[in-house]
Amino acid sequence: ALIVEHIDSTQPQSMVAPKVEEVCEHSARAIGNALEHNSLFLMPVWKAIGHSRWALTAKNLPKTMLISGAILAALLALFILRKDFILKAEGILTPVEKKDVFFEQDGHVAEVLVDHGDKVEKGQIIIRLENNDLETQIQQLYTDLSEAQASQRQVQLSRDPESESKLAELRARIQGYNRQLAILEAKKDALIVRAPMSGEITTWNVKHLLENKRPVMRGQKALQLANPEGDWELEVFLPEKRIGHLTKAQKDSDEPLDVSYVLKSNPGSSPLDAKLSEVQRTATFHEEHGQSFRLRVNQIDKDKLLAALKKGDTPGELKQGTEVLARVHCGRANLAFCFFHELIEWAYLQLYSI
Repeated sequence: ALIVEHIDSTQPQSMVAPKVEEVCEHSARAIGNALEHNSLFLMPVWKAIGHSRWALTAKNLPKTMLISGAILAALLALFILRKDFILKAEGILTPVEKKDVFFEQDGHVAEVLVDHGDKVEKGQIIIRLENNDLETQIQQLYTDLSEAQASQRQVQLSRDPESESKLAELRARIQGYNRQLAILEAKKDALIVRAPMSGEITTWNVKHLLENKRPVMRGQKALQLANPEGDWELEVFLPEKRIGHLTKAQKDSDEPLDVSYVLKSNPGSSPLDAKLSEVQRTATFHEEHGQSFRLRVNQIDKDKLLAALKKGDTPGELKQGTEVLARVHCGRANLAFCFFHELIEWAYLQLYSI
């Protein structure tokens, strides 16, 4: 629609109307041509090509060829040049020698003798449990055993012709009581929890977790012990989506894969070296790292690790759970794959989900 506003009242409408019709005709033709022009396929591309003709002029042609050659060389370099293909993951430091301590019997916690950070020796008592039902059973068995032994003495003193059969029955009962007592006494001994190794208590706030006669069950974890004086290793959490690259690299290499790592407290320091020793068979969910595979990394130089700790932002002792940034070296690949493999995998996933 074309709207015409007539302001000059001195001209009669009969003179203005022919001019309006002529303007309408020209405007309609112009708008129609514009719509047809813009509806052509890939019009923005054709416009860009038309505007780029300046690059092919005699004056600008050398620059154009130089820039085009540089772009082509960069693209070729991405596919020809190779570098180390690295998988990045986060992890923690942990002693190689560590053990979880479990309760061997049901009961209530009577006494906790250690707390977080305490040093203990192998065989040292760390927790005492109590079980009133077990004590009652033991006392009852001792009573029954005493009665059977008293009966045995009486029969032995009597001259009853049937005494031999009674003695045989009493001997069997006494043997049964002794066997039951041995079993119950072993259960009673298991109420005393001892350190299975020398080391340090690494579980946080043990006394608070187990105090106030807390009931516990057989097989329940009590605490964890570790030996900080021994060797250390890394526990690395590799995202599930990257495990395929790691598996392929392991198959292609006859030696354990190299791993380099830095402490999160000192990320600018020189990377430390280690070796990949074990990969978890199945992925598990971790609250911080999501669905991931655990990697065990060892052959850590403890002296270099301690030196790196001293240079950190928060220098201190070697502690279990110290966070690290690890890089697993998975052979070599072209630059394009090293830089853009996650983008390529994302594109494949999008195509597959269509």
